[in-house]
Amino acid sequence: MKNPNDKIVYVDGLNIKSFGGLNHLINIMEKAPNKINNNKVIYKVWIKKSFKNHLKNNRNIIVKSNFFGNLPTPFNLIWNFFVFRLVCLKNKPDYILSLGGLLLFKYKNSTGVYQNVQPFIDKGSSLNYQNLRVKMLRYLWKISSKNYKKHIFHSKDSANLIRSYFNTDKEYKIIYHGINNFFRIEKNKMLDKLSNLSKKVELNHEISFTYVTSAYSYKNNKKIIKSFENIYLKGFRFHLNLIVANGPELGEIKNIIDTCDFKSQITFLTDISQDEIKHILHEKTDVAIFASNFESFGIILVEKMASGLPIFALKKSCIPEILGPNGNYFNIDKSESFYENIISLLINSEDIRKKTLLTWERSDIFNWDKAAYETWNFIFK
Repeated sequence: MKNPNDKIVYVDGLNIKSFGGLNHLINIMEKAPNKINNNKVIYKVWIKKSFKNHLKNNRNIIVKSNFFGNLPTPFNLIWNFFVFRLVCLKNKPDYILSLGGLLLFKYKNSTGVYQNVQPFIDKGSSLNYQNLRVKMLRYLWKISSKNYKKHIFHSKDSANLIRSYFNTDKEYKIIYHGINNFFRIEKNKMLDKLSNLSKKVELNHEISFTYVTSAYSYKNNKKIIKSFENIYLKGFRFHLNLIVANGPELGEIKNIIDTCDFKSQITFLTDISQDEIKHILHEKTDVAIFASNFESFGIILVEKMASGLPIFALKKSCIPEILGPNGNYFNIDKSESFYENIISLLINSEDIRKKTLLTWERSDIFNWDKAAYETWNFIFK
């Protein structure tokens, strides 16, 4: 039986579909406080049935699921429009945390987390499923922004962008994601890898690049392949690990790779685990690429930083905010820019060593203990 002094927190994660969103939920729940001002806190967390095994029940955390999480958009919005509303109005939790940014009714002590900037940038006019979905999400988020008491964003850039669209002065906080510690490479191993990279450049040996991405146009997969075609024609020896999650351009990307002249120099992977990604970054990568036009945070970027890799990235969105001043930036719209940056920077082994060491050290500021503490402190204050 519930103690009347217990504090009840409802966490709506039913709209979480990606591993990145699930990883965020797992880490903030693992570090959620058991008490507030000597009152026990009980968390009820709604999540897709297929994710339930990743988040375990305990004395303070009750994990729930239902079939709404498995429905495609827009049918899964029945949960947000009706069911979650009725559950909250009936049981009156002390706090609500929505990890999907949707709350379609006003509620005191409610906090919304905005983990996706795509709806505020991708404003295509063509009438296809993806554009309609983005427009609908943008509209519903704007409605939800008025219902929350507080907002959480994962970078200054995404906060500025989304808040300007909401036109709101509500209380908000910027809380960076953490990263899983198994991505953090030891300093000695990182320095050994950089020395090996320097030797490869000096001896004109094959250099291994890795881009972990998804199959959306703003990830610039086709332009990256075009950039590698340019360095292939110049005789630069390379191998590209292209790790692509699902998305609308997946089939097109596969076809481009299958028909390109340097197909044998590309390893194309999809739907692989974090352990496999970590193995590729730590054991099979000399240089990392991050070529997204926009991000709310870019957690794979920090995982590459923690892996002690030189990173070639775009100077767009929140990327400079996260990567800092020691990234190696290039222009994705000019295939020559990628080649020129590779040549000019990789031949200067001391400069690449210094920059990589500084970005590796910078990755320490992104940790889950800090992210979880700041999240719950902001919600409960």
